[in-house]
Amino acid sequence: INQLNNGWIECPQWKITTNNSLHNFTALCITLQVPLNWDIIDDINNTDPETIDYYITNIFSAHHTPNNRNGNGAFWMLEGGPGGSGESLYPIAIPWMNFLDDTFDIYIPDHRGTGESNPLNCGLLNTPQCAKLLDDIYGDKLHYFSTYQASIDLGYVIHLFQTNLSVYNNRNDIIWGGSYGTYYLNTYLNLFP
Repeated sequence: INQLNNGWIECPQWKITTNNSLHNFTALCITLQVPLNWDIIDDINNTDPETIDYYITNIFSAHHTPNNRNGNGAFWMLEGGPGGSGESLYPIAIPWMNFLDDTFDIYIPDHRGTGESNPLNCGLLNTPQCAKLLDDIYGDKLHYFSTYQASIDLGYVIHLFQTNLSVYNNRNDIIWGGSYGTYYLNTYLNLFP
């Protein structure tokens, strides 16, 4: 199933977070569906797995259209934390775009459980109250909000974007992680060498 058709929208927080009136970059976002538990996908008896939202931001030069970009590849940025949403990387994406001399598009996913990817939010609850709330919502499925499952989300999306020529043409990916994002990246690289 090609989940990319007509799903890109203008990112609501991009202009607010970056004061983008000073820069020539555009950001589009998409929400894809990924399995809550990737380990059951190969199970013949499970043809309709439970899914969660997976939110991705794509930042590119305003001189290009979404269907006419440089196509040199993708620069993926993985947030730290754990618990940080990709949106917190928006301000540093602009210097990276300048450093890359507008030759790569930037992709920033929200790690599952953060930002717009099925956030595990508890508001102002203390830790025990939050744990109970999340347990009431997810029960024994809460452990699927893990680095392992998130790394498979990333691998799936990178493959999906590489094989869909309307996103980027070359299999040229650079992946950067900050803080916990380095552990997230290491887990991804062990699963997808």
